[in-house]
Amino acid sequence: MKRIYSLFAVTGFLLAACNTYESASSSIKQEEDITAPKFQLDFEKFTLENGLEVILQVDKSDPIVAVTTVIHAGSNREKPGRTGFAHFFEHMAFNDSENVPRGWNRKAIPDWGGLRNGGTWSDGTIYYEVVPKDAFDKILWIDSDRLGYMINTVTKAALEKEKQVVKNEKRQRVDNAAYGYTQE
Repeated sequence: MKRIYSLFAVTGFLLAACNTYESASSSIKQEEDITAPKFQLDFEKFTLENGLEVILQVDKSDPIVAVTTVIHAGSNREKPGRTGFAHFFEHMAFNDSENVPRGWNRKAIPDWGGLRNGGTWSDGTIYYEVVPKDAFDKILWIDSDRLGYMINTVTKAALEKEKQVVKNEKRQRVDNAAYGYTQE
């Protein structure tokens, strides 16, 4: 019986200590909130006639431009056993378009001194490019052309190639990775 009372006493002490710590940390946080300057990021947001939402933020500290295109289509509607379609279409849209030579989209951005990548998650697909500022208009054209005119460049060979790439990425990141299935 004595041990149980001791356990309750220790538990009570720990809870009291936690409450004291929380009170102290919350009062410190309140002081920080009062003295910290407000963070402000100026931007413009508008919608084009085609429904595309544009958020524009200008930062002249570096001579680079970053363009991010987010498509609200991800893997959240895929059925068990039939997954990977959103990721697959992300890869297909990175390939070619009707208005440029085969492989040009993948080669041009690094040639201009930029980088690009993309990703897919449950609620969306994102493409981004970071390039020197003199390539801004070219990036906007590539994104618009790639997303608007890629369908007629899809061949059986391109489909098979990207299907294997996506399957390999799944093997690397999920199937053969420790705790790879924790996000599934």
